[in-house]
Amino acid sequence: ARHLHRRQIGRELALLELARANACRVLADLYCQRQAGHAAAVAARRVPDIRLEARGLILEARAYIAMQDFSQGERTLAEAALRLSSDVHAGMLADIDLGYSSMSHALGKHALALEYADRGLARLRPGEEPGLRIRLLRTRARALSQLNRGIEANQALKLALAPRMTTDDPKLRAELYLEQARLALKRGDSQTQRRSAEQVIELAEHLGSDASIDER
Repeated sequence: ARHLHRRQIGRELALLELARANACRVLADLYCQRQAGHAAAVAARRVPDIRLEARGLILEARAYIAMQDFSQGERTLAEAALRLSSDVHAGMLADIDLGYSSMSHALGKHALALEYADRGLARLRPGEEPGLRIRLLRTRARALSQLNRGIEANQALKLALAPRMTTDDPKLRAELYLEQARLALKRGDSQTQRRSAEQVIELAEHLGSDASIDER
């Protein structure tokens, strides 16, 4: 009974750290995200809980990549992938593909970024992991835009912004509208560019308002 109690405490600690890492990600606090992701992985490893450990490692890796520490980001993603099975953990492996796609984009390897985004989308079953699907579509659109395949990029963004693809992550929605504005600028569509920019400003104000409430 004592052993089960310790496992439950360890699992709850890992879940709390994962929640903290996600909150830090939304607020773009990369150091906090990295620390919380690492703490979640350590807590989950002691339980042990492979899923929670991999989630912590993925969040930690994302922070490293955003901080342009690509070697450590790649090592952490590889460590997460080693914990997972392609049959059981397809969703989390798609999340790892997203990490590799983002890293490839940051390194200017846009064809590779597209390849990883498509690999991640192919892993997901219909209706599975909508938030992750949106992120993969965003990354796919960004890669296609860099490869001067604007029509396909716009199609990917339209899928990500479709009403059925809901997300409660204002930062993610803002990133989609920013990418939409960039595409509109490229093709000289000032109306769409302005409308997308207004959506970004509205989301930024909403996020700032939420942060002020939290501080009070």
